[in-house]
Amino acid sequence: MDPYMVSANFVINRAPSASNLGISNSSTAYCDKFLTFQWTFTDPDSGDTQSAYKIEASYDGVTYIILRSADSSVTSVSIPLSEISATLSGDWYSQSLYWKVTVTDNGAGTGINKKSATTTASTFGPMPGREYPVVNFTTNPLQILANQDVQFLDSSICYISGDTPAASCSSWLWTIPGATYVSPSTSTFQNPTVNFSSSGSVNVSLQATDGGAPAYSCTLTKSINIGLPLPQIKEKK
Repeated sequence: MDPYMVSANFVINRAPSASNLGISNSSTAYCDKFLTFQWTFTDPDSGDTQSAYKIEASYDGVTYIILRSADSSVTSVSIPLSEISATLSGDWYSQSLYWKVTVTDNGAGTGINKKSATTTASTFGPMPGREYPVVNFTTNPLQILANQDVQFLDSSICYISGDTPAASCSSWLWTIPGATYVSPSTSTFQNPTVNFSSSGSVNVSLQATDGGAPAYSCTLTKSINIGLPLPQIKEKK
């Protein structure tokens, strides 16, 4: 009898992994009222990519609740602070945030079932002890002309604790290109009056700062259009 050999090929889809977990923690994120969760997806099988993710979070590091879950290849997800607080059923002020992500591959490298893997928890925080300022402003008059006095009116909201508004912000800093401050106004007045010598479009910024310790500041920039000055009418005798 001729010798023969039986062989079998086993293809195994190996699990992916997520690393480099991070959350944006700049004042810009708190001013914009959201946090961005980021991670790096890797897979030992050539050709496999991420097909889904699930972000879970906790305030105590014990009970985790799903913040976001989607069939997606994205590895950066922005979530509003209000949504985080509502999902976790509590205020986020001064608390540490524990989070982890589960990633799922697409099985492309092996052509068989997808596989998932969950990271160990990562800790972020503590988060701020109160809301960051919500900056806003208007002008009077609303339609601005060159060579005309215009007052910039602050309507920002600052907070004393949690989401409790303060009576007023503590300080202001205006950046108004091409404008001359009408005395006694300066760039640190809450509601300064200025005059633009020429028409055009300028980007006006207001930075509002609360009175806390440490103090929190946020900045808003608006594009302001300055129209042509009214024609001078001379009376003929």
